[in-house]
Amino acid sequence: MDWVKLNVDGNMISESGFITAGGVIRDHKKNWLGGFTLYKGIGNVLETELRGLFEGLQIVWKAGYRRINVEIDSLTTVKHLSKPKPINHLLCSLIQSCKSFIEEDWCCYIRHIYREINKVVDCLARLGHCLDFGVT
Repeated sequence: MDWVKLNVDGNMISESGFITAGGVIRDHKKNWLGGFTLYKGIGNVLETELRGLFEGLQIVWKAGYRRINVEIDSLTTVKHLSKPKPINHLLCSLIQSCKSFIEEDWCCYIRHIYREINKVVDCLARLGHCLDFGVT
């Protein structure tokens, strides 16, 4: 009962390259505990997913939650996080930062889910395009 769920998602406007991310934190009864949206500027699809994950992990860590189930609809992100070490990747430091956070002194599990299940977070990620740079 002391587990929380963190759903994260990223969004990119392909014409401009602007990236955003969003996240939702809920308790074991699916009650809303918090959420965020992040406008990051220009980047790529993998970066937006990783930045959303990293921001979400920071928020739940600072809130004192230590049993986290993370759901993300980017299979590529999940695969990068499961590799022993990122090899010559442009986002190597961001991937490693996420992995290091996951390996902190807490129970943190990452799993892939289908995009259709992640609709609320998708809306938060899209909302970031209307907001100022940074986290809201």
